[in-house]
Amino acid sequence: MTSASVEGLKPARPQPRRWLRVLGAVVLLVLLAVVVAVAATWLTARYWSENVLTVDDDRLSMEIEAPAATGIRQIHTTEWEECGPVRSYSIRGTRPSDVLVVVELVPTECARAAENEEALNGQHGLYRTIDDVPQPEDVAETSTSLGEAVIFTQDYTECTNVCRDYREPVAIIALDEPVDPAYPTVVVRGDRETVDREELDEMVSSVRAPY
Repeated sequence: MTSASVEGLKPARPQPRRWLRVLGAVVLLVLLAVVVAVAATWLTARYWSENVLTVDDDRLSMEIEAPAATGIRQIHTTEWEECGPVRSYSIRGTRPSDVLVVVELVPTECARAAENEEALNGQHGLYRTIDDVPQPEDVAETSTSLGEAVIFTQDYTECTNVCRDYREPVAIIALDEPVDPAYPTVVVRGDRETVDREELDEMVSSVRAPY
């Protein structure tokens, strides 16, 4: 081999070993998974420890802490005859089909609210004040940051093939500063026996403005 040919040769660049690249990718994925897991755990703990649900629209502005709630399942407005539009917010439980609590607004013009009878088969009563409740039981008054509240229990019956009776806890809050003057009160009601009276009492005491 001549000196010219020797000088023309260049040393080969060392190639990174394939297993090092694979190891680096694995380490990166593991670190990413750890970060995601930590973030998910923090968010889940924060979410389940607070369970704060917010309603802030043209009819109601309110935050409420609901045990075992996962969000608002449905916002529905019903036009009742001789009543006007009734706005309902169904707060779902741990399963999407569960309704844990119903938050409801009945307008003052609702003449039908003065004609409530037995709570039966999906008709839980249209309430503006305690005077609209046919047979309230265990009536108590309390204060919230949004206004004075009356809490009571009512009998509710649901009949399909057989009839079953429930003890529903209900609260009516008189809003100091209603968003819409036509809706000066808000009802918070457990759906059948999804929450007991003590749990509803705690929820009502947590009610506050969202800002």
